[in-house]
Amino acid sequence: MKKGWIHLTLGSFLILLGFETAMAQGAGTAYGVVRDSGGNYPADADFSYVTYLKKDPSNTKTRADIDSTGTPSYDEASGTWVVQLSVFETWQVGDTLVVEFTDTGAPNGTETGKTECELTGTNTNCGDTSLPVELSVFEAKAGDGVVVIQWRTESETDNLGFYLYRSTRQNGNFVRITKELIKSQSLNGSAADYKYIDTGVRNGVTYFYKLEDISVNGERTMHGPISAKPNYGLSLDETMIPDTYGLSQNFPNPFNPGTLIKYQLPEKAKVRLNIYNLLGQKVRTLVDAELDAGFKSVYWDGRDDSGRLVSAGVYIYELVAGSFVATRKMVIMK
Repeated sequence: MKKGWIHLTLGSFLILLGFETAMAQGAGTAYGVVRDSGGNYPADADFSYVTYLKKDPSNTKTRADIDSTGTPSYDEASGTWVVQLSVFETWQVGDTLVVEFTDTGAPNGTETGKTECELTGTNTNCGDTSLPVELSVFEAKAGDGVVVIQWRTESETDNLGFYLYRSTRQNGNFVRITKELIKSQSLNGSAADYKYIDTGVRNGVTYFYKLEDISVNGERTMHGPISAKPNYGLSLDETMIPDTYGLSQNFPNPFNPGTLIKYQLPEKAKVRLNIYNLLGQKVRTLVDAELDAGFKSVYWDGRDDSGRLVSAGVYIYELVAGSFVATRKMVIMK
């Protein structure tokens, strides 16, 4: 296992946000996003951490300790970790929260390191909140002897372009399959869509893909992996109809100013997708329509139904499709 520090840079950084409720001191939550020192994002499932207040280093809390609230302390899909400050009975505004990270596998870089942050109670920002590339979609669709890889960026900052890598093992050796750089199509930080058709595949084999973006100063960031399995007689159209209903974690999360919410419908259905604050008050209706089956996505710009930007904090989004109901949490940072 490699050891090192997580430096607050675009190549390897940590973001820590603190939120304190109106309850007595002792309540509150700290949120963070971690990218490992190998450039992968988000961190792998073997990511873990120990956290403590600098004034009392012997009172450590592990990822498992913090999970007791029922809120996952690390969500691999979004790269978001959560520290419930209530596990520290004596924490005060001005205290320093220390978080030490470990990647038990670490085959391609590690999440191992440490960060310190002063708790202000609201909107504590300990790192660079910007991403060179805000990737909202990265997916692979399989057909007969072909895999189509698609990705979407909500914004790009000083990004030159992308390379694609492929492997037949999730943790195997990934080989670059694009000879030339796929140049950035984003204009002034706008959203952009990309597609690559991989015909160098064999039916019946599962392929894993990683996407690398390269900034103007040479920084490289790896995304993925995702997978697809081409097969005989498989139509790309068939892969676009899911078997079940589903609601994915928004990306990015935490976010500012906007985020993408993805969901799936196995059949035509009446769909409602609403956003609520923690008081249960409806903030925004994103979808209210009858939709055909398929994979869907909708972008939320952080505004309510009146067009006003909402305040930083935790929000709930709910999908109702036929008899299917699902909810997830998301965090707006300022």
